[in-house]
Amino acid sequence: MTKPAKLSLEELEKKLADADARVEAAPNDPQAYAARAVVYKQMEQFREAVADYSTALELKPGDAHMLTERAILYRRLSELKPALADLKWVSRKRRSPTSVNVSRLRPTSRATISTARRLLPN
Repeated sequence: MTKPAKLSLEELEKKLADADARVEAAPNDPQAYAARAVVYKQMEQFREAVADYSTALELKPGDAHMLTERAILYRRLSELKPALADLKWVSRKRRSPTSVNVSRLRPTSRATISTARRLLPN
């Protein structure tokens, strides 16, 4: 499986301008914020991406995909407690054998930090 080609800065700026326009046109659309968060992530502007996913989650609480994406971004920012909180919420919601089960771990334990590093991609 090949990796997708990296976009140039010019292409990313164009995508960001399009995403900004979509948010401006539909400020109550969680997907508009999620789409812009994806562009910010591609630009490695992780704090901005987290902010957009957070806004999207205010508009559509509990969206498992957005929570998971935000958890990955928190991990990239080395913010493990909020990353685990998002994953724990997703795990409770899904309640499937493939869900992440961190419910027995305390947020400040070494095991929790180790689990977060193992579960979340860099």
